[in-house]
Amino acid sequence: METDHYVININRLKILANQVKTLDLLNPTSHTIMIIGEILDRCKGLPELEIVDFQKNNFKIDNIEADA
Repeated sequence: METDHYVININRLKILANQVKTLDLLNPTSHTIMIIGEILDRCKGLPELEIVDFQKNNFKIDNIEADA
């Protein structure tokens, strides 16, 4: 997973997130805990895509990483 491109990680995160329902968090099974662990691990590997400053109604976008 460490070599996965961040777009692959984001797509996989969407799939994993759809597998966990809010009520699953109240009484999680080992499968739910495994999914949550993978979600957290994949989130840690994501690059910082952008920082948005909302002060004074001016939008400033810094540190954008994108593939053209």
